[in-house]
Amino acid sequence: VKAGKPDEEAYLLAMKKLEQPPNSCLAIEDNLGGITSAKSAELTCVAFPNSNTAHHDFGKADMQVSALEFEQLQTLIPHKKTHPTAAVQLH
Repeated sequence: VKAGKPDEEAYLLAMKKLEQPPNSCLAIEDNLGGITSAKSAELTCVAFPNSNTAHHDFGKADMQVSALEFEQLQTLIPHKKTHPTAAVQLH
């Protein structure tokens, strides 16, 4: 990736390598640059602010959460496809 966020290049490359369209992906971002990047790549984006970004305006995100709940996040992807190499790690 040559261009960092807020450019969408990283998301476009990830979708290409996973062979997934935007409507089967979900971005979780904690800052405005990441949200801009995700939305430019036509992804559904969830804002998950941290202590440094909690005061930011996350109006461009599709949803803002204070905790990551897998069942809630699943509802945001209408055409889910599972890729054998895709993984989600929640901290």
